[in-house]
Amino acid sequence: MEGRRFNGLKRQVIHRGVITEKESEELLEIIKSQETKKIKQGAYHALCGKKFLHENYRPARARWHVTRAIYAHPLRLDNYAMFAMSFLPPGLIRWLYRKKKEIGYE
Repeated sequence: MEGRRFNGLKRQVIHRGVITEKESEELLEIIKSQETKKIKQGAYHALCGKKFLHENYRPARARWHVTRAIYAHPLRLDNYAMFAMSFLPPGLIRWLYRKKKEIGYE
């Protein structure tokens, strides 16, 4: 729940270009309550998995990294989707990424 609140609040502040004192305190409290090492590790492995799928097609290496990202954050469904994508042929993965960019989902 904190992740949703954090992301929503962050988007509002960025869109407005101004942050209130109350918002800054709330964001700071959420950041302090998070386990940042685990978050950073999960994000790193997810990014590596994406790179090994999309830019440098090495599916076994991608699966290794995505598995580590899943261990760090077992409830993130995008990591499971990326793991499933690692079994697809490279042409289909490139096509999916192009479609993702076309609809504006990045």
